[in-house]
Amino acid sequence: MSLIGWISLEDANTYMATRVGAYKYWYTGVDKTAALTTAYNQLNACGWFDFPEDITVNMENAQCEQALFLLIHQEDMDVRLGLQAQGVSAAGIVQETYGKEIEGIPISPHAKQMLEDYEDADKSAFQVKEISRDDDEDVI
Repeated sequence: MSLIGWISLEDANTYMATRVGAYKYWYTGVDKTAALTTAYNQLNACGWFDFPEDITVNMENAQCEQALFLLIHQEDMDVRLGLQAQGVSAAGIVQETYGKEIEGIPISPHAKQMLEDYEDADKSAFQVKEISRDDDEDVI
């Protein structure tokens, strides 16, 4: 079995066969290898995780979830990221608003949850910092 990132195509097919809602997107003539490769690359490049050398089931499942997320949402994400890159701050019938900064690679919430044990504390958005307070200093 040849691996595509952390998982083989055969194992990914098995995962998707038992994943509610995946059939519509996974078995419709899509390029599964491209989806799995892109998912693997995104999970490694997003900067949120510190993966061990040994592949775990959660890593394999998260790669499948990210691949499915891409198959469902990639076209819309590309449009939104393109608008943001052009400096658009609001668009669409529902008046979506975008921040000035592109937030990075969108990661499937399911994949992120499966990979929570590998989150890199130094790179997470929330960090605890030691601060000191001078009670005698005036507040401006």
